[in-house]
Amino acid sequence: MANRFVQTAKIFLLILSISLLLIVVVSFITSGVQDSLVDTPNKNWSKNWREYETAILSACYSDVSLSSEKLCEWEIITEQDNTIYVWAFCADVNGQGSSGPIVVYIRSSGKVEKAICPLVFDDYKALFPGELYEKVNNYRDRFDLDRAWHHLEMRFRDRTIPPLIAIESTPLP
Repeated sequence: MANRFVQTAKIFLLILSISLLLIVVVSFITSGVQDSLVDTPNKNWSKNWREYETAILSACYSDVSLSSEKLCEWEIITEQDNTIYVWAFCADVNGQGSSGPIVVYIRSSGKVEKAICPLVFDDYKALFPGELYEKVNNYRDRFDLDRAWHHLEMRFRDRTIPPLIAIESTPLP
């Protein structure tokens, strides 16, 4: 009987130790994820993502003066020379938004010169020549609109949260 008690106690202690170890590991992982969401964006983006977002917003909306009511999420499709092709989703606090390709022109200093949103088919042909048109056009299926919208909702509640591109440390061109 005493042997059985000792054996049961050993099993209990083993299970308790494993449980505590799992709690420590999970809390360590979780705290790292939370920290990376807000506190540790890519160093380049931490300074420049607002500049990119403002340029993208100005390409999408005629009135950017209310930029605090509008935000964007975007992903880099490709880049060539001083031109970055992005897929962006911009929305206002009322939930109205749009998604599509944007061309961002960069000065040699690295600052954003301007961004252009193609409005008609002729703009697409001019902005996305040759095989670039197919690459950009096919990107709409890859862009996770639900994820972008969810993140925008978080950013509308807490303006200190940067866009996903900054959180995920996508390098600046």
